This record gives sequence, structure tokens and C-alpha cells, in this order.
Amino acid sequence: MSDFDKKSIKDREFSKFSETSRGKTAVNVIPLNSGSIIEGISYDYLYIDRPDNVTEIYTYRIGGPTGEVQALVRAIYTSGSEKYLQSIERLDL
Repeated sequence: MSDFDKKSIKDREFSKFSETSRGKTAVNVIPLNSGSIIEGISYDYLYIDRPDNVTEIYTYRIGGPTGEVQALVRAIYTSGSEKYLQSIERLDL
């Protein structure tokens, strides 16, 4: 597990977050506040994939793991340590 592990997370929703072989999954997530990169998106399922050691792809769905994709967000870090975020963008569906 990376620097972002159970010991560093102080989030009451962490119990709804679990490791999978390809990425991370969270369920029953409350939509973010206005002004966020996914403002206006309703979702009940979030999947985080790591295609390489500096990139994370967040897939927001409505209707669970097989539901309709609502938004895709790509986060790129400066290194595999995930300490510094280089860029974050919402991708076109």
C-alpha cells in the first residue's frame, strides 16, 4: 500500500473503501460540495484505477458497479509517492 494508507486516513467513510486487485472501490459516497471538479454529478459508486504509478482514474457511476458512468476524473502525481499532485482534470465521456 502507498503512503496513502489506513494509518494516514482520518475519514469516517474509510470503512466503505476497500482494496481490489486493480484499484480501489468506494460505495455510498455523498456528492462533493459545489465548486468541485464533479459539481452537479450524482453517483453512488466510485472506482479508482491506477493504470501506472503516477496516474489515478476515478470513475463515478450511478447504479452500482455496473451502472451508468457519470464522470471520469484523471489525477496525475509528480511521482509514485503520490505526495504532490501535478494535474487533475475531468475527462470527456
